[in-house]
Amino acid sequence: MGKHIKVLGPVVVMAFLLSFVAAPRLVFAHQNSDTHESDTAASDMPASEEAKRLELQRKAFEQQRQQSLQKATELRQADLRKKSAAEQEQDKKKREAFAKGCEQRHENFGNRLGTIRSTVSKHVTTLDSIVTRVDAFKTSKNLTVSNYDALLADAKTKGQIVHDLQAVLKEKAAAFTCGSGPEEAKASLEAYKDAFQQEIDAFKAYKTSVKNLIAAVKTAAQAARTGEDHAQN
Repeated sequence: MGKHIKVLGPVVVMAFLLSFVAAPRLVFAHQNSDTHESDTAASDMPASEEAKRLELQRKAFEQQRQQSLQKATELRQADLRKKSAAEQEQDKKKREAFAKGCEQRHENFGNRLGTIRSTVSKHVTTLDSIVTRVDAFKTSKNLTVSNYDALLADAKTKGQIVHDLQAVLKEKAAAFTCGSGPEEAKASLEAYKDAFQQEIDAFKAYKTSVKNLIAAVKTAAQAARTGEDHAQN
């Protein structure tokens, strides 16, 4: 009886870790159902290709932000040339009123962004810890896991991508500005939303990679237990 409990213990631990990774649903309910398909496609990519894809996306949204700002400025200048002095004065007052209201809401907006980043960061830290514990478990039990090195490397690479994007998201949050009018504020907000979406996608890919790692080690642990049961019989 004691031997059975000793062998069962590691399997129970692995089942617990797997259930933990599968359980959290986080705060991303606003994502539509199409993200599931993109998660599956992203998880099938090699880690190096995934990193390149995310880097290209990051450059693309920065370029789009700059183009949006330039276009907004050009449209505003063209519009001002058509207005009378009275209309320009009225427009100026509207922009001043917008700037005042925007700045009043800026602090509250920043606090909410900080809360979201903190929540995501905690989950990423949990996944980092699980990867470390699973690797230690596999080593201590001397388990034979098919393709283990590749699975571990993929999890660590995707984890690093998430950490890198966290830094980008923090920069975008700090760069958010009301600007001189609604156009610039909107462009600044869009840049942050794009960065946030990239981090969400990368986090989901990381979570899937960790689940694959745990599943492989769990299967190896179950096989080891079966082998020991047969040996005893």
